[in-house]
Parts: sequence; structure tokens; C-alpha cells
Amino acid sequence: KGTNFTIWQEGAEDVYGGGGNEGVTLSVTVPDWVWNDNAVIFAWVWGDSSTGEWIDVSGSGTTATITVPADTNGFNMARCPAGTTAPNWTATGNNPGRIYNKTNDVTVTSGNTTYSTNWVEYNP
Repeated sequence: KGTNFTIWQEGAEDVYGGGGNEGVTLSVTVPDWVWNDNAVIFAWVWGDSSTGEWIDVSGSGTTATITVPADTNGFNMARCPAGTTAPNWTATGNNPGRIYNKTNDVTVTSGNTTYSTNWVEYNP
């Protein structure tokens, strides 16, 4: 009992390192056309500690890579024009932020780091 110290317990929900929020890298199979025209890809991820956030996606060819919090429950991906810094679900035209295509929601399963996606055109 006292002040100015913390007891850390692995896997415990707290501010000081528990809760499993270390990054997990996911490999996602995508069609190779998603990178055409210098398009940028983002993932909207959600989990136990987040109602959702945009995360940058890297990759080329048919592989995309996303590093997500360990407590991620699901994600979807959005394909946007070059110059986009954050997707905007309501943007139109050929402006940064517009979402050209998106995936259906993908459920993340603990221990699985490889996923595939189904892309569709997106029209707000």
C-alpha cells in the first residue's frame, strides 16, 4: 500500500501496459488493381478498446499489410485517390478523401494473421 508505484499484470486492462494493445501485423490478400493510379489504402479497425480508427495500409501486388492493436475485432479497407490522408465516407468527386472502393467487414480471429477481402465499388 502506498503511492507513486504501479503493479503491472500481463493481460490486465489498465493504462500501464496490460490489455493486449501491442501491435499485430495482418497480411491481407487483395486484388492487384487496388494499387492502380497510385491509390492509397486505409483500414478502419475496431476492437475492445476502440470504436474505430483509420490505419495506414502498405503493400503491393496482391498483399496488403496492416498493423492493428491486439484487441482488434474487425476491419474493413478503403481505396482512395493519391494524396488522401484520411478517408471520408461522404466525399465525392475525384478529391483526396473520396473512397472509390471498400471491402466488406472482416472479422479478426485471435491467432489468425492472414485474411482475404472482397472489394466493391463505393458510392456515398
